[in-house]
Amino acid sequence: MQLATIIQTIQDKYMENVSVGKAYWARRKAREEVHGRAILQYAKLRDYCAEILRANLGSKLNIIVDRPSLTHQPRFMRMYMCLDSVKQGFLAGCRPIIGVDGCHLKGDHGQQLLVAVGRDPNDNYFPIAVAAVEAETKDSWGWFLDLLLDDIGSARRWVFMSDQQKVRIIGLIIVKGAAKPAEHIDLTDD
Repeated sequence: MQLATIIQTIQDKYMENVSVGKAYWARRKAREEVHGRAILQYAKLRDYCAEILRANLGSKLNIIVDRPSLTHQPRFMRMYMCLDSVKQGFLAGCRPIIGVDGCHLKGDHGQQLLVAVGRDPNDNYFPIAVAAVEAETKDSWGWFLDLLLDDIGSARRWVFMSDQQKVRIIGLIIVKGAAKPAEHIDLTDD
């Protein structure tokens, strides 16, 4: 948030004048409070995963951290989650069509959220798996899709839909792990 916006908001809401210096320090303290809390949440990830596994047996959670040495704190890299009840519902009642996409996560950590969704018989979205990764790369997509195919079974034929940027990555992953070659159909107007 811009300092001018902070100053104007305080003037409009509280009818008080605030100096640029006070606005700067208030913004800095608020950022430290918010982002400091976010960093503390990473320490609770293992407990969160343990609770999910306790409450939903058969779920798959995978956390990857980077720890160059024992003197360094672990740094979060990736997390994959596929709840067993959701997976069983998808396998029992949804079409073999999976949409995959990624988006940026807001914050100072610069991560990406990868998601795989299906469509149920009522044409509603059915989330299958999600992952938080450091960046949307071939390596992170390969990791995500390998775990997804391990969960839902790679012996069955699946149709993957994505935006144009991920088509080649998905094709490479599917061809690498599948018994039958994958097809790529380009539906763009180029």
